[in-house]
Amino acid sequence: MIRSLLRLPLCSAVAGSALVGYLAAGGTSGLQAAWLGLSMLLAAIGATVLNQWQERHSDALMERTRERPLACGRLRPATGLSLGLALGIGGTLLAAGLDSRSGLLTLTVFLLYHLIYTPMKRRTMLALLPGALCGALPPAIGWLAGGGRLHDPRLITLTGLLLLWQIPHSWQILLRRRHDLCRAGLFPELHHLPAARLQHLIIVWIAALSTATLAISAFMLAGSPVLRWMGMALAVWPLAALWHPSAIKGQPAIAGWQNSTGVVFLGMIMGLVLLS
Repeated sequence: MIRSLLRLPLCSAVAGSALVGYLAAGGTSGLQAAWLGLSMLLAAIGATVLNQWQERHSDALMERTRERPLACGRLRPATGLSLGLALGIGGTLLAAGLDSRSGLLTLTVFLLYHLIYTPMKRRTMLALLPGALCGALPPAIGWLAGGGRLHDPRLITLTGLLLLWQIPHSWQILLRRRHDLCRAGLFPELHHLPAARLQHLIIVWIAALSTATLAISAFMLAGSPVLRWMGMALAVWPLAALWHPSAIKGQPAIAGWQNSTGVVFLGMIMGLVLLS
């Protein structure tokens, strides 16, 4: 029950992306890094618990989420609400104690996720935009904690790239689970769009991601010719993934971007940023 409630792998990834931002901005204190990681982990866990409280009724209708503690009734709603708020507020206050700007941005992401993204999912697929923004901002929280400037072109490049990555990643998940989402009444337009059109949308966003990856070489890797060429080579990967051999066997054109490919790509981007 604890594993499905806390979703530690996902929340740890959020904390890790904030640490990437901290180190990329020049943060060097191990104590501050640990403080930041703990605050982001608590805030992320609080957010996911509170989200499960908000969506417990729709979660109960989907095969993927029906065994979650709040959805199946193993955890009382009042307990889930209290735990989510306590962890979310605690993580936000810890972030604010480290850096006031980081705390404010953490609170902004928390409110955006619960007050805009989650309610919008029942009305429109445009909810993916604020949802993607929530996923793109944790490195900015770490960047500010590391003493970086909010208008730094390197930060804008990193968050913009993450925003572009989130969209095709989310589209692909929606396409794979559209029948589950239909039962729950989420993303209503999704159920009227042909699968082929959804695949075309994913391809367009992946092409945009591939193009934007070149900005990493221009703004963040300019000091190292080797890393710059690695970044340029990495920019080809999203497009190359679309021509995966499985597509020849009748699979969708996006087959090469499914499963862990996109996650590995993002991990390599983060690695290049840390090396820059």
